[in-house]
Amino acid sequence: MKSIGKVIALMVVIVAGGCDKQQEEPAKPEGVAIFKTQQEALEKAKQVEGVIQDADEQQREQIDEQSR
Repeated sequence: MKSIGKVIALMVVIVAGGCDKQQEEPAKPEGVAIFKTQQEALEKAKQVEGVIQDADEQQREQIDEQSR
């Protein structure tokens, strides 16, 4: 009977210790900032692609004019 009392007392201490801790606020994810930089890089790449396509089109037109 004495060992049952000790086990119960130990369980109470463990449960009380677990409830005593305050929950920490979760850290703000840095993924939002990373996502923003990736999005900006993607937009810049799309702009560069447009410039390259325009230059390619102009070059093709010049070649066609010269071959006539």
